[in-house]
Amino acid sequence: MTLLIKSNFEKYNHNIMVFKRYLILYIVVHLNKKALNQQAHILNAQLLEFTNAQRILNLIV
Repeated sequence: MTLLIKSNFEKYNHNIMVFKRYLILYIVVHLNKKALNQQAHILNAQLLEFTNAQRILNLIV
C-alpha cells in the first residue's frame, strides 16, 4: 500500500514537473511572439516614414 502511494506521488510530481515545463515554454513563446509583433509594427512605421520621405523627395525633384 505504501509503495502504491509512493508510486502515485512520484507520478503526480512528474506530472507537475511536465506541466511547469510546458507552462514556461508557453510563456516564453508568447513573450517572443509579442516582442516580434512589436518589432514588426515599428518596422512598418519606419517603412511608411521612408516611403513618405521618398514621395516628398520625388515631388521636389
